[in-house]
Amino acid sequence: IEGSTLSVSYAQNKYISYPNSYGAALEILDQISPSKIENFKLISRNSIFELSEITVPRDSWKNYKKLNQYYLLENDVNYDGSFNSGLTHQYKPKINYPKHLYNFLISADTYLGGPDRFLIGGINLKLKSEIIFSDSITFQTNIDYRLTDTFSALQQGSDSQLPKVRTDLLYYYNEGNDYRLRRSQLNYFKPISKNIYSKISFGYLEDMFGGIGGEILYRDFHKNWALGVDMYYVKQRDFDGMFDFKDYSTLTGHTTLYYEIPNTNTLLRLSGGRYLAKDSGFTVDFSKRFKSGIRVGGFFSLTDISEEEFGEGSFDKGIYIEIPIQSIFGNFNTEIAGFGLRPTTRDGAAKLYTGFDLWGVTDQGSYYSIKRDIEDYYD
Repeated sequence: IEGSTLSVSYAQNKYISYPNSYGAALEILDQISPSKIENFKLISRNSIFELSEITVPRDSWKNYKKLNQYYLLENDVNYDGSFNSGLTHQYKPKINYPKHLYNFLISADTYLGGPDRFLIGGINLKLKSEIIFSDSITFQTNIDYRLTDTFSALQQGSDSQLPKVRTDLLYYYNEGNDYRLRRSQLNYFKPISKNIYSKISFGYLEDMFGGIGGEILYRDFHKNWALGVDMYYVKQRDFDGMFDFKDYSTLTGHTTLYYEIPNTNTLLRLSGGRYLAKDSGFTVDFSKRFKSGIRVGGFFSLTDISEEEFGEGSFDKGIYIEIPIQSIFGNFNTEIAGFGLRPTTRDGAAKLYTGFDLWGVTDQGSYYSIKRDIEDYYD
């Protein structure tokens, strides 16, 4: 408490929309705070990163609540980025680390556009586990148990001229055990400054590759663009989907520009660098987010390999859709269901899939995302 202002630093994993979380926190603080408190300052965090700091006059919150006049409240709210402002105080109640979070769910594997058959798929029981050792260190594990699939329909391998960094993916499904270690990854997060975020990851990073690397992201709270750089040294995992590796290894990394096109809810991602098959080039990705939270996008990549080396399809391209679970079931939920389609899956322009990319970790707490969801204050 400083004068008439009560500041609260908090983390939450219930709401996709940060204004939803602001509203929930403001409702509680208004009920329990003494009358001398005239302003509430909310500092929202994800991991160790402080993403936003808003100051809300208490009277404004109460006066506009009855008629859901969020657009009037918006005029009285002050927004800013935040850096280390909440670290001078301990959480109450005190957090006893480590914390273990886990979830069981049914997941689907769909493999479209392969060199042998267009569509093959399966249904799995998935265990998602996360051990939080501190604000900055987490250990993420995804394990699948196969319930049913059609992967045995695979009849012929790929004739790719490039290292088989993606076209052998079906062998990981077909030749492995009924259970597979999809990811087992240790992450270390560190804020470098108010606008610069960093991450180091080590372990089994995805189905086909494991290794070590990191990412740095520059993202000013008030700007609608960001710039990120990532680099990883990785080895190809064995087909059994467990702990062994094959002989193939490579260094992969990209520089990515993110740009939110004003007033369109459209995100442009332009990245360039070195891909898993040791080809170099760039990827253009456009996606649009709708009011429901559903995001639809498409991408294409061009690299320094010829059309003959790439194979059928000439170059990499595809479309995808991301659906928030809460848009289907109605209750608050931060899980996202994703589905993608490539006309042909080849080895060129193949990117590494790591967990907790910094754009995703920081996105909902950005000024652009908060302003987009301001009508959620009183939900």
